[in-house]
Amino acid sequence: MDLPNGSLGAAFPPAGKGSVDLSNNFQGRQEIGYYEDELSPGTYARLKQLHGDIDFIALPVATELPPDTKMVSVGESSDGEDIDTRTFPLHAVPGALEPLLNEMRKASAHMPTRPLRVLRREGALTSPRFPLEKPVSFEVTLRNVGAQSVYTEE
Repeated sequence: MDLPNGSLGAAFPPAGKGSVDLSNNFQGRQEIGYYEDELSPGTYARLKQLHGDIDFIALPVATELPPDTKMVSVGESSDGEDIDTRTFPLHAVPGALEPLLNEMRKASAHMPTRPLRVLRREGALTSPRFPLEKPVSFEVTLRNVGAQSVYTEE
């Protein structure tokens, strides 16, 4: 899902851990990263049933969207194959998709409590006042709050 300042991705496998991947601050949390946790019993079966109840081919999809249009994509992949997705503008999600999206929100709500590779940001102005002729400056601290190390290639 494209959000105002980034994206949120969630995956719900038939067995093992579900995941949430955030590239922006979400629900008031000043952090980004990858979260992972076990799905509650019956979650996958409920999602699979709701997904199967939707005729994606019959849903209206805008073929051309203006740049920077926020979107939601829903898809399914079997045995590691490419994900077959359908994408809709966030402001015009078909009503038939709402039960599935609501269940996905519920299924992923607890995952941000299980950070795996997550950076938390804290920031403050370096001075309480800045004259108009001087640049404003900030001090930003990033901390790893996940269970695994965070690294970059550079």
